[in-house]
Amino acid sequence: MKKSALKVAGLVVLLVSLAVVCLAWVFPGRMTGGGSVFVGSSNMRVTHGFEIHCGSDKNPAGPGPNNLEVNWPDHQFHMDTLTLGHCECNPTLLPPNPPSAGFNEFIGAGTGKLDGVEGASISFIFTDQGEPGTSDTESMTITDASSHQVLSFGTTQLTFGNHQAHSGHGVPACKK
Repeated sequence: MKKSALKVAGLVVLLVSLAVVCLAWVFPGRMTGGGSVFVGSSNMRVTHGFEIHCGSDKNPAGPGPNNLEVNWPDHQFHMDTLTLGHCECNPTLLPPNPPSAGFNEFIGAGTGKLDGVEGASISFIFTDQGEPGTSDTESMTITDASSHQVLSFGTTQLTFGNHQAHSGHGVPACKK
C-alpha cells in the first residue's frame, strides 16, 4: 500500500512539474512592478502596482494570477480580470535587462472595480527599459461602469518605481 501511494504521489508531482514547464513554453512571461507618475496640469500623483502575465494566441489574457491596482486622489481601481496581455519586443524602446527578457512592452486591458463598484475597465501600456527603472513608462485609460473616462494619460515616465519583465523558459532576449 505504501509503494502505491508513493507512486501516485510521484506521478502527481511529475504531472504538475510538466504542466508548469509547458505553461512556461506557451506563455512568454510576466511583468511585475509598480511606482508612480505625476500627470495633468495639476501634477496629480497616480500610483500603481501589478503582476500581470503575457497571453498567447490561444489565451490572449495569459494565466493568473493577474493583479493590477491603480490609486489617485479619492479613487482606486482594482483589476479583477485581465482580458488582454500582449507582450512584445519593441525595437524603439531600450532593452529590459538586467535581467534579460523576451519583451520590453506589455499592452494590456482588463475589467474590475472602480471605488468598489463593478463594471470598470482599463487599457494600459507598461514598459521595462532596463534598470534602475528611470526610463520605464506607462500610459492608461480607466473608465467607469457607464463607460465614462475617469483617468487617462499618455506615455509618461515613472517618477518613482520600476517595471520588471520576466521571460518564460527558452524565450530569446529582447535586444535593441
